[in-house]
Amino acid sequence: MERIRDQFTSISNMPCLSSPPAARSAALSMVQAAKRVFRRKRTPCPGLFRGEGIAMMAASSVFSARCDEAAAQQFGALPWRKGPRGRLQVLLITSRRRGRWILPKGWPLADREPCLVAAMEAFEEAGVIGEIEPNPIGRYDYLKEGGDGAVQRVCVTLFGLSVVGTLTNWPERGQRKRRWFGLAEAAETVADHSLIPLIRAIRDTPQILFDKAEPGSMSSAHSGNLVPQ
Repeated sequence: MERIRDQFTSISNMPCLSSPPAARSAALSMVQAAKRVFRRKRTPCPGLFRGEGIAMMAASSVFSARCDEAAAQQFGALPWRKGPRGRLQVLLITSRRRGRWILPKGWPLADREPCLVAAMEAFEEAGVIGEIEPNPIGRYDYLKEGGDGAVQRVCVTLFGLSVVGTLTNWPERGQRKRRWFGLAEAAETVADHSLIPLIRAIRDTPQILFDKAEPGSMSSAHSGNLVPQ
């Protein structure tokens, strides 16, 4: 946990938080809140799909779907909150090149746990901080086009992020837009087609976000395979 706290400390030194003073103060307050959230975690992020989370996700192929072994690996966050009337909302952001609605995600880092990578990507790309669940909620894949036109298939392991603070100034503010969506609307809006069944399953089985569902508690109606992009 000391390593996780040290990694969050570096956020306060990011150039995007250096001015104006009011924005910096507000951002640092939220960083401190994030540190307290991570201190409440008793263990660092476990290995992918190990421990108690595996039984829960195995209950539905939507949540336990696996991507092609040849695909590149990324880690992503599903930022969520309770909106008006207690309804769940998720935060989508636009991609930098095409302005498509997607989720924050990024490449693995050798010195960081997978769930922490997802949390850091949510901070950098969407300007949110919160409590990241240590167990992944599922996987999806998409086709990523490089600057040279080359296309590769990428598998994203997704972690739920309960948002506790939203920044007005963050690293990629000038490169992306962000917006809160209801789960039904998010499923209709998100650009990565293989992510749609997962969002719809969360709409119908929201307890997956709390990592408290009992094995076998998920309806077989959510057992459809990922939709190819």
